[in-house]
Amino acid sequence: METLTQLLKQHYQLFGSMYLDAILGNNFIQIHSIRDAESPRTLEKIADNFFKNLMEGIIDVGDALRQEEINFGRILEIVSNLKDAANSFGAPRLVLSCEAFRICYKNDNIEGFVHCQKHLKNDFLCLKKTLKAFFQYINLSEICNVTTSRIHIQYLYITMPLGYY
Repeated sequence: METLTQLLKQHYQLFGSMYLDAILGNNFIQIHSIRDAESPRTLEKIADNFFKNLMEGIIDVGDALRQEEINFGRILEIVSNLKDAANSFGAPRLVLSCEAFRICYKNDNIEGFVHCQKHLKNDFLCLKKTLKAFFQYINLSEICNVTTSRIHIQYLYITMPLGYY
């Protein structure tokens, strides 16, 4: 029982640190709470689809930046879609990375766009790596018969400092 308690504590710490570091936000917590015994991999499927679409968008931005004549409006349109997806998924750090493109757009700053694209890609890779570890942890928890129910997620709301949700 002590091992299960430690596993659950580590789950709270991992999830809480992702939240406090703005890797994940409230929307992700809500998506996470829809998990149930009948569809335990729903969140992973949603994340896989999100990552696929986000990577395609990042590639599109990179391709647009390599054009002879750069269409800043097109880049901003792509990034706006990425921002909406990141916001819906609950990835505030990615949302902030997308917002940085607007500043570059206002200044027609090509170097800024390239920097923003690299930053967005790094934040994407960080989120993907972190969630991969989180999903492995969830799978391990399920093997050990530890559940991550809505009660556990509600615990996070209680333990988060004000201003983070």
